[in-house]
Amino acid sequence: GFYLRNPGEMAAIFVLGRSANLVFLAQTILLLFLTAEFLAGPRAGLFAAAFYAFNPAVVFQAHIMKPYTLAALFCAACLYFSARIAGEGTKPRHYLLAGLFAGLAAASMIVDAVVLAAPRAAHFSRPRRAGADLARLAGAAAAVFVALNPYWVMSLGRMAAEMTVS
Repeated sequence: GFYLRNPGEMAAIFVLGRSANLVFLAQTILLLFLTAEFLAGPRAGLFAAAFYAFNPAVVFQAHIMKPYTLAALFCAACLYFSARIAGEGTKPRHYLLAGLFAGLAAASMIVDAVVLAAPRAAHFSRPRRAGADLARLAGAAAAVFVALNPYWVMSLGRMAAEMTVS
């Protein structure tokens, strides 16, 4: 009922939401360019950005009010910092940032939790100081995920309690 009685307010919300999606899309394209450029050069960066930008599924997602473009941005940021880990070695801030964006990706869209494998894979290409770096990464990802999406943790706690009672 509210939607039909207040079309002006709904239009303003949709303009803001779709504008935010376009900003997230542009940032994701930039991060994909930077990641591919870092790994394989400017031509690869251009192709990666173009393939993403002109993918019909991506263009469609930028037109709806869902968290998909935001989750994609967080995944791209995690991949960027994972590439930096693989290419430059162990810099603590890269692990923290990869973990931060992995946690944000998982919190914004639980199916994107698979992005957690990217920093881990990048790390194993440079195995020095494995324990501390992986602990930093896992801690950042877990802290961000729990802070932004406590429902999953509370839900698991309830399930564990129900299993012990029955």
